[in-house]
Amino acid sequence: MASTSSSGGGVLSDESAAAAAMSECIGLLFGRWTALQLAVRNRWGGRDSQAKADQLASSVLSWFTRNAARGAGPLDQDELEELLYDGMDESFNADIFRN
Repeated sequence: MASTSSSGGGVLSDESAAAAAMSECIGLLFGRWTALQLAVRNRWGGRDSQAKADQLASSVLSWFTRNAARGAGPLDQDELEELLYDGMDESFNADIFRN
């Protein structure tokens, strides 16, 4: 449901609602991603491992919203995979396998 602010200019857009839902989905998926959870739990990224996992989730959300805003058609799965693989490697020194 859309709502307006008292100034009449702000409308809660479908895009912001979709971004909130996508953020929740990414959080749920990352919470079940064994490699990421092991990396955080065992502090493979140092003391700020949780912050690094949160940053990776934020990067994934940005990737989705940026690509959706472009409206350039289907998303490139290889691009998303590269983001995830690079994020795990750079943040946690974890080389996850590609199929």
